[in-house]
Amino acid sequence: MKKGHFFMIIGASGVGKTFVQKKLLNNNQKLKKLVSHTSRPKRDSEVNNEDYYFISKDEYLKMYKNNEFIMHYEYTPNNQFYGTSKKEVLDNINSGNFIIDETDEYSVYDMVENNLLDRELFTSIYILPPTKDILFQRLSSNKDLDKSDIDKRLNDLDKRLNEFITHQKYFDYVVNSDNLDELHENINKIINQKIDELSI
Repeated sequence: MKKGHFFMIIGASGVGKTFVQKKLLNNNQKLKKLVSHTSRPKRDSEVNNEDYYFISKDEYLKMYKNNEFIMHYEYTPNNQFYGTSKKEVLDNINSGNFIIDETDEYSVYDMVENNLLDRELFTSIYILPPTKDILFQRLSSNKDLDKSDIDKRLNDLDKRLNEFITHQKYFDYVVNSDNLDELHENINKIINQKIDELSI
């Protein structure tokens, strides 16, 4: 059986990661969502084992200490953890699945620097932030963010862009996010080209 592949959609809040991932999963039948782990409580609209594996903080920290995550971060406003299980990724790839997940750039920096997943098994697609005006509009439409969250993310933007310039070699592709429909089209093209290459 031919192996699958892991596509990572990467960027800061408001660049369009969630929008693109949902649209890709709805329109590209070759793709499957990778299910990550989180210690935060399940929202009413979410389904366990589909949106996330919802586990307790103790369970999460045990997995973390056992080095079971290839990507891990703590969302500091509510002190909850998010992680990508190496076993989950490898099981899907070895089963021939083309999986997709969204994450922030810091998780990727750590994963690449520590060689936590073989480089040929994943494609990293970094979404550049739009203008601050567009980013503010997108963040303001997120009901889960209050004003202090939005202000913090806008203030962090320059710092994150400078860090991206330093780490640009970690990403296979860099795409613009001013227009969300064009963003989806560009990423869909990248993914389909890679799937076609791997299917030969």
